[in-house]
Amino acid sequence: MSMDQLPEDGGSKPVFKTSICPSKDNLCDACRRISIPSLTAELASPPSFWREMELENVMPITSKYGMRLFENALDLTKRARSCAMCWLIANAFTMQYRTLQGIAERPIFLSPWWTYGTATPMTPNPVEDQFPLMGMLIWIPVDDHPHATPRDGYVPCTLRFYTDDVGRVPVPYTGSPQILARLRHQLTTCRENHPKCLETVAGPPFEREKEPILPTRVLDLRPPSSGIEKDDESVRLIDTESSRGHYVVFSYRSAGLENALCTTRASLQAHLQGISWTKFPKTLQQAMEITKSLGFRYLWIDLLCVVQDDPEETLRESTRLGDVIEGATLVIADSRGWSFEEGLFNTPSKQLSSTLTRIPYHNANGIADGTALYVDCVDHNSLSDPDETDSTFSGRAWVTQEYFMARRIAFFTHSDTVWSCRTVRVGPDGIQDNPTRNLENRKWFDIIQHHVLSELKHPADRLQSLESIRTAIQKRDGGTLYRHGMFEKELQTQLMWRVVKGRARRAENPVAVPSWSWASSMAEIQFFEYPADPAPLSIIIQWESCGNMVFKGDTISVPAAKLRKLKKSSWWQKMRVVPEPLAEPDDGNWENTLRFDEIEPPGKFAGALFGLLLCTKEMKWPDDRLSLNEYFIILRRISKWNQTYERVGAGMLTTHGRLMDNLPTWSSDCKVRSIRIV
Repeated sequence: MSMDQLPEDGGSKPVFKTSICPSKDNLCDACRRISIPSLTAELASPPSFWREMELENVMPITSKYGMRLFENALDLTKRARSCAMCWLIANAFTMQYRTLQGIAERPIFLSPWWTYGTATPMTPNPVEDQFPLMGMLIWIPVDDHPHATPRDGYVPCTLRFYTDDVGRVPVPYTGSPQILARLRHQLTTCRENHPKCLETVAGPPFEREKEPILPTRVLDLRPPSSGIEKDDESVRLIDTESSRGHYVVFSYRSAGLENALCTTRASLQAHLQGISWTKFPKTLQQAMEITKSLGFRYLWIDLLCVVQDDPEETLRESTRLGDVIEGATLVIADSRGWSFEEGLFNTPSKQLSSTLTRIPYHNANGIADGTALYVDCVDHNSLSDPDETDSTFSGRAWVTQEYFMARRIAFFTHSDTVWSCRTVRVGPDGIQDNPTRNLENRKWFDIIQHHVLSELKHPADRLQSLESIRTAIQKRDGGTLYRHGMFEKELQTQLMWRVVKGRARRAENPVAVPSWSWASSMAEIQFFEYPADPAPLSIIIQWESCGNMVFKGDTISVPAAKLRKLKKSSWWQKMRVVPEPLAEPDDGNWENTLRFDEIEPPGKFAGALFGLLLCTKEMKWPDDRLSLNEYFIILRRISKWNQTYERVGAGMLTTHGRLMDNLPTWSSDCKVRSIRIV
């Protein structure tokens, strides 16, 4: 196929006919001038409508920066026969507007396509208040185009930038050399330039030049003796005896004791002698290959490094898990596999565009450094940023500690890799954003919210798998009391949970947990959300004063509880009980709802039911509208003489009105008394 100027409907205006792209090295003189410094330089006479669009904030444009590509846009199709960049511009335009018909005899302008982030693609360190380029906007002059609405005679199309191997070039296979090069680059950059990634949650920071203490056992991936075939290799499990060394942790979906490779009392001595390479499933083989390729000798995998059928050792090592994870130089996380047979790497994509065009990369001084800046149409390679937390990586209870305690994680997802350290998060597009896993100022209920989404193969793990992170946070926060998955500090926020699917099934819980704890529920739970969507003009959150709420053994003492008896008040009439019968509220709308933990409310003779008010949220909206949300938990009175209650559910009461209205509130008609919750 070829690119021609063809008549359309008997006319002589050009259309773009799909063709084979010219050689990537063929660029016209105008396109050779395209560079990031040229795009981000001030343009002497920018189009006047750029300023209007900037003020309207309709697209990411800064009005004074850009460049003039060439004077006559009608030359585009002729240039596209030999220039790869002109071909790509014409291709991007027809992808968006279907035809080149209507292109006018005026200049083509280019402007930078800004995006949000903290570093440019080629910058190794995060830089505050710097917007990197995602690509460029091409402004094509048109007259009477059948599928475009011009602004002052121009319409835009978009091309995206990709840097070299350690940047944003789309990579179809996560086991490729390019991915390994990126990981090396990100790891080296982090170790050399990120002091925050040397910090610990509760202890002194790691010393840059000092190797960490190795876990109790690790897999030794030392290079095999020369002449040994791959299938004849063996990997030894070694007792480290508290020696030091840099090591990698592999995180995965739990395979459980049923996995034949796991270390047991019976297999421990054999594994210390050596495990044949051929016995390792595909995922573990690839994890070991990545570890060795990154220059590490030691790898920790709990399935192999902890004796799985020794309860005493399992308990001891589980309490040290936080230190093991935090001490690792890197955690490699399998965020795609459901079994060890699937492999760590994804299936190579066949969607990588063949139109990727390269131009010389110029630094800030306009000097070409020998590397390339790749350009392509957005529709071909729009990289979807995978959510590394919405994956099989989060499919087990123990992952919470790994997610929050690890200083660096390389996530292998279905589509690409994600780098996450305590300083930055880098998605497939290469943009360095703020870290997402920091524990600084993170509320405990927020950690629990993340934790309860994990899968529970063994319900007893729900609390046990938090021990290391709990210990670290308790130490960080000055030793605040902890009971059954909750800290005494900010206890009210942790009481405000609700069952969202099924029923709590407390009677089936293998661990004795008081009713007030989220860990008493075997079902999925969620904490009440504070933000509103769309956002109101203002939000005022008021925690009710319940006195000094404290632990008394396994009970919670509430000196000044604000209680209202259910079924005795006018507000009860507008409340609905969910599920109805088993359907959860649509779109998370919890207005005027009660949700009993075991779905059905307690029987008539089980004891009187009360609501304990914990929080109110006042929201002001446009047009002088006002909403008041009141959050409470439902308690069943067990003993009237000593005011003992147990939790049976949660709810939210919503009142709407005007700013001048005196809205009725829960607290206006409740009794304050000292109670204990068991």
